[in-house]
Amino acid sequence: MKHARPLLIAVVLSLAVHLAVFGGGHWRWPDAAQDMTVKPLTAQLRKLELDAQDEAPPARPTVRLTPRQVDAALAAARPRPAPRKAEASAPQAEAPDARAETRVARRADDEAAPFAPAPPAQTAASSIARATQALGALASAPAAVAASAPVAEATAQDDGRIRPATPITAFPDQATLHYHAYYGNIQVGSGLIHWQRQGGRYHLEARVKGLFSPLLRYVSEGRASGGKLAPERYQAWRDETPREYARFDREDKRLDYGDKQEASVPLEAGAQDVLSLGFALALAGGEPAAGDTQITTGKKVYGFRLRPSGEADYDTGDGAIRVVLVRAGEGANRNEYWLAPDFANLPVRIVRADEKKTLELRAYRIDIAGSPVWTLPPRKNSHEN
Repeated sequence: MKHARPLLIAVVLSLAVHLAVFGGGHWRWPDAAQDMTVKPLTAQLRKLELDAQDEAPPARPTVRLTPRQVDAALAAARPRPAPRKAEASAPQAEAPDARAETRVARRADDEAAPFAPAPPAQTAASSIARATQALGALASAPAAVAASAPVAEATAQDDGRIRPATPITAFPDQATLHYHAYYGNIQVGSGLIHWQRQGGRYHLEARVKGLFSPLLRYVSEGRASGGKLAPERYQAWRDETPREYARFDREDKRLDYGDKQEASVPLEAGAQDVLSLGFALALAGGEPAAGDTQITTGKKVYGFRLRPSGEADYDTGDGAIRVVLVRAGEGANRNEYWLAPDFANLPVRIVRADEKKTLELRAYRIDIAGSPVWTLPPRKNSHEN
């Protein structure tokens, strides 16, 4: 063990040098996450609407999926799978008192057919695949989406604020945010969140990858209409292994969730999962709900009062993006969404904290409709002005 330690240090140092030399424009030395000074709220988050689209019929949430099944579902829309032979030959319909047993059977069947509702088509699959390939290098390829006209990349204005050259007036149907990931104050990797809406449905996918850690993957899917999101399922993976999940059963008005153990609670109106919440707030313009909002991480369920808590400057080293902080929870157990009013209220910073750890995502690039609208400039050397 004593002889192995110097070798390990040498390997890490060698890797760091190679990343610094060959890592590309988005690589930055792992540095501490800088605190942002929160000031009294003066910025306004406008409530945004989604463009009208033909909506798919509502569907009941189904089983947990493996990553391969989600990728297959993203590639093309599929009709509802045909019933299995055993089910097709059953002489009678399922009795109401058998629903609980059916839910358990569905939960255990991870190899069942993919999620029945038609998800966004191949554009989402290609953009996520390209971005994922580049996570290890802290960079990503542009998304392959051409449905909307490209938006000119944002630059710093005379007042030092970074804004898009063309104002963004509607919530995008497709967006990808690329992040540096921090545990505590140390940068440990990178991540992305991909948003896609099509046919009255949405698909949200987040991926976080550290240098020596497994790929963390989260998916939220459901209905999107007007200015609201209604999640139907949430699923997390650690590499290929399914972990915590949530199923929003709006017909039976129950929220099923769990990881190693399953639980259920009554489903409340306006309920969100921890991934969909940031985009639900972006659509609502941070407008607080009348009471607590039901939020699930897949492991637990909380009731949090959501409210804008102030504004801050998201310093990029070449100007600042104005952001509004919306906080759920307090102290060690909290979620923070730092929304950018000039960028369709998209979350440029996300903090998820509990009693054991703090995970933070800080954006270094925003793509809308497949084109970058803002990219973090390379860090200037000390001898540069």
